[in-house]
Amino acid sequence: MATLQNRPKVNEKVGVYSFGIVLLELTTGKVANDSCVDLCLAEWAWQRYQKGAPFNDIVDKAIRQPAYMQDILSVFTLGVICTGENPLTWPSMKEVLQQLIRCE
Repeated sequence: MATLQNRPKVNEKVGVYSFGIVLLELTTGKVANDSCVDLCLAEWAWQRYQKGAPFNDIVDKAIRQPAYMQDILSVFTLGVICTGENPLTWPSMKEVLQQLIRCE
């Protein structure tokens, strides 16, 4: 049985990562830990992001609207930033909110 002392500490950085995963799930339509793929969603998104444009193939077909593609790709990119390998480079939740407001 785990004691309170053995549990990992929950902090803002954990929340940023988790929120980034939600953003990736929403924009791609993929599941975070799909047992059918070799990479987790964050790793897949990072690799796909590094390949560069065009990004149409990453967007969930259910939301793939030409008028909204720039906003969708901005949210996808934010998800990639929030789930990067180095937690020191992750934005704060305040910065995430500011980025999302810009997508309006």
